[in-house]
Amino acid sequence: MRFSILTLNPGFFPGALDEGMVRVARQKGLLHVAVVAIRDFTDDRYGTTDDYPYGGGAGMVMKVEPILRAWESVRRDSGGGSGTAGPRVLVTSPQGRVFTQAWARELALEREIAVLCGRYKGIDERVIPLLNAEEISVGDYVLSGGEPAAIVILDALARPGTATQSTVTWKNAGTTVTFDRTAVESGTRTPCPWVATAGADPGPNEADARHTVRRYLSRLVGTPLDPSDKEATYPLICKASAVDWDPTGTGSPTQPPLANNPGKLTGTTKFADQEIRSDQLRADYLAVQVPVTNSAGVTQTRTFTLTEVPDGYCIGDVSS
Repeated sequence: MRFSILTLNPGFFPGALDEGMVRVARQKGLLHVAVVAIRDFTDDRYGTTDDYPYGGGAGMVMKVEPILRAWESVRRDSGGGSGTAGPRVLVTSPQGRVFTQAWARELALEREIAVLCGRYKGIDERVIPLLNAEEISVGDYVLSGGEPAAIVILDALARPGTATQSTVTWKNAGTTVTFDRTAVESGTRTPCPWVATAGADPGPNEADARHTVRRYLSRLVGTPLDPSDKEATYPLICKASAVDWDPTGTGSPTQPPLANNPGKLTGTTKFADQEIRSDQLRADYLAVQVPVTNSAGVTQTRTFTLTEVPDGYCIGDVSS
């Protein structure tokens, strides 16, 4: 992986890059880190990188122009010309999506990532759509800038596994999982969907159920975890053809209610990703609760009922 850090404070990083798993990954040639000093791309002798917010407002923000010039240098170094997308871009921001281990595993599969470290009051908001960037937060607290957050992200990506041209490997004290990169990227194979300890039957668990709901809601609010994650290709709603829905054990199964009303939560604008909870109902059924906000700005906790299927879980019902 190539990991580029765009920053106003390049001196923040040398020590962190030479320690721990980051150092090991770099020494093995599995990770290349480029620290890009945004101030090198200013157009005045003072190296000015801040300006008043576009449209007015209090405080100062990072200027657009030096950031875009620094980004172009990253894209050129990655082998991308002006017509290519370049690395996946993350912008450190307190209002960003919270960084989780699940997101770290996803990002670890990227070949190139660039992190733009915020300073001052933040960055000029026009930068985000121009770079097709994703805002990322490492927690609900205040930092003086995005550099510590960049180190957190880098360390998390260096730790889950290591990658070569042909394989990706995850390893902890008791388990090693290796899969073929090309098979996964081509979509012909799913790498080891479940890992279990010796003697246990591998299969989905409550974390998989919660993630199913997270994927479903992410699609509804227009920010799928992956652009290709669509219901037509990867169905999350239980099939209407199945008359076996009986989460309360009445003995009179029906069709899954959501299958006949898939647009029940149309108008959802956001959900509390970090407040998703789950409970076992009975064999093969789980309830997942999550605060959901509708287009009127009203937030209420919805309960999703899921059942186990061969590929994991499907959603059969959701509370009104």
